[in-house]
Amino acid sequence: MITAIINQSSPYQTQLGREALDLALVLGTYEQDVRLFFKDAGVLQLMKEQNGEAIGSKDFTSTFKALDLYEIEQVYVLDQSLNDYGLTANDLTIDTVIVDAPEFYAQLRQCQCQMRF
Repeated sequence: MITAIINQSSPYQTQLGREALDLALVLGTYEQDVRLFFKDAGVLQLMKEQNGEAIGSKDFTSTFKALDLYEIEQVYVLDQSLNDYGLTANDLTIDTVIVDAPEFYAQLRQCQCQMRF
């Protein structure tokens, strides 16, 4: 079974981003097939050099760099969301696959379990 974790919340407005990342790492620990998807404000979780401590929140975004250790290699980002926030691939902390909407949703349809955060 392929699990999609869809991140659509900004990194520090709620704890959803941290919870999504924690779930991905737990599933990766058990060698589950996990794919991460980022759209809307969720793309902000991937920005380089974030400092959640400045607003009284722990910075969880640096943990994205550990995804390879858990063999989570398929990370998709919706190109329109990057454009909406004026971001490019160079602004992201990890390597991702930037795709248009049809490809984003085609990849998502391959996942039997979808969890939105």
